[in-house]
Amino acid sequence: MRINLLFLFLIFSSLLGIACLWDNDTIKMEKQDFPEVYDLLTGNFIRHSEEYYHWKIKDRTQKLKSDPNNPRLYDDLAVAYSKMHQDKKAIELMMQKEKIVPGEYETYANMGTFYLHDGQLEKGIEYIEKAIAINPDAHFGREVYQKYLAEYLLEKGYGKNFELPVSKIIFPNQKDKTFYSFLCKKLKNDPNKELNLEESQKAIKGICGMIKFGNYNSPILLEALGDILSQGSARHSRKSNRNLAILAYYRASQTCNSKSASKIYIQKTEKLARALQDSYNKKDPISNLTKDLDRDIILADKKFQKIRANEIQWIQEGLDVDEKFAEVYYGIQPQPKPEKKEVVEEKLTDENIPAKDSKGEIIFNTLIGIIILAFLAVIVFIIRKNMNKG
Repeated sequence: MRINLLFLFLIFSSLLGIACLWDNDTIKMEKQDFPEVYDLLTGNFIRHSEEYYHWKIKDRTQKLKSDPNNPRLYDDLAVAYSKMHQDKKAIELMMQKEKIVPGEYETYANMGTFYLHDGQLEKGIEYIEKAIAINPDAHFGREVYQKYLAEYLLEKGYGKNFELPVSKIIFPNQKDKTFYSFLCKKLKNDPNKELNLEESQKAIKGICGMIKFGNYNSPILLEALGDILSQGSARHSRKSNRNLAILAYYRASQTCNSKSASKIYIQKTEKLARALQDSYNKKDPISNLTKDLDRDIILADKKFQKIRANEIQWIQEGLDVDEKFAEVYYGIQPQPKPEKKEVVEEKLTDENIPAKDSKGEIIFNTLIGIIILAFLAVIVFIIRKNMNKG
């Protein structure tokens, strides 16, 4: 029974994967431009291995022993646990951090994400809203779309018996109850009004950020991305957007754990591809698109395996993996560590030992002292005698 429950938890955690995490590595990644949508679909972007997160848990746990009030160490450790699907432990760490430094944006952003990953959507939304209230523009405003997606899932009945796809509509338009129409309702107060190009681009960027920093194989995120790319002004801004929508749905069909869901995603893919063929007079666009995607997924995985091999090697060599990763993949040179000043004990030698006075010098100095005292005594005697005569 425990194995089945764990299996179900891992499935739900991987399905959701709507992350807006904040740790030391997120800050470095934020400074890099987001990769293109296609690279996110294939997994062709810099990311860490499972071995790295095992190392990070051990490293930050050890550092917290000597620096127990460092809030950044709590963030790092909690995110590492979340990446290993231990979100309850991550939540516990954020609770501890909140007692040390209450009211931090990073605490609420992480806490909200951990609750979402744990399937507690209402609680997750509560903390995401707290984070947004403190810093609405953080992560390029990504938390706003994280909140919207969580609310959309609740509206769709996300829970224990939830089944993918989120929207069962085969070929969506703005009147259908997809994530796109949900955004229209939120941003336009009308599900029938389309998002403008800027609003669509912000939404795409928000979902892409969740894919990059969360679970890039999440069918929920891939479906949401496909919904936005295939509808409204985003569809008309670039011809390639509808190609990317096709691939997003196709990728969702590969990553979901349900044959029935996979079948519906494929139907979405084929329906959208046929519409694209009618619009641009292309012959069978889906086979070439999906063939190239499958090839590029394999190439991306090879690149990732090289990253993994490097991280394993650095761990085995006892190096600071964060430092090496930043140097190799972000081009950030490690800060020079302050040199320890060695205190050299001065040895007593003949040259630095104070010389002792000789016996003759001691006698001579004593006689001089006596003569001076006698002279002073005579002077005092003469002065007193003269005063008596007067």
